[in-house]
Amino acid sequence: MARVVIRAATSEDEAPFVRLLEASATHLGPWMPQTPWSNVELFQRFLATGRTDVHHKSLLVRVADGELLGTVNLNEIIRGAFQNAILGYWLGAAYVGHGYMREGVALALAQAFEGLALHRVEANVMPRNQHSRRVLLSLGFRLEGHSPEYLQIAGRWEGHDRFALVDREWRAARTSIERDES
Repeated sequence: MARVVIRAATSEDEAPFVRLLEASATHLGPWMPQTPWSNVELFQRFLATGRTDVHHKSLLVRVADGELLGTVNLNEIIRGAFQNAILGYWLGAAYVGHGYMREGVALALAQAFEGLALHRVEANVMPRNQHSRRVLLSLGFRLEGHSPEYLQIAGRWEGHDRFALVDREWRAARTSIERDES
């Protein structure tokens, strides 16, 4: 039975979203890009761009109690010959280490490859972010390379490792994971 779902945000999610960001500020600080927006403004932008041709942003929610755990996003969706999206996600500090993000990313991949008919999903992770690396590798992503000074995090240009997964690889990995879990 699924422990989490991913869903579109609604205006009622603003307070829990802001509370989770505030409670997790120290945990998320080393990993998330700084923005000029307050947490309320960040939520408003998340809500406004959540379901467009270019973004498919989702809240990660625990089924048992409806608790907001974080977000899982398919960003910068490009159609045509590319059929690609960039995966991004974050998890509240209190929920790290329970496997929730792995489940949420798996759901986002199903949306990407089945619902949105994408061919490729990529994710960019700082090499020292071992939690994120494990999530991606456990779901079949492969390391494609390293991008120096890829993204500004906490005022510094940080290099990121570039991971990717194509639909054929995802289907094979999903079959293997389902076989291992049964």
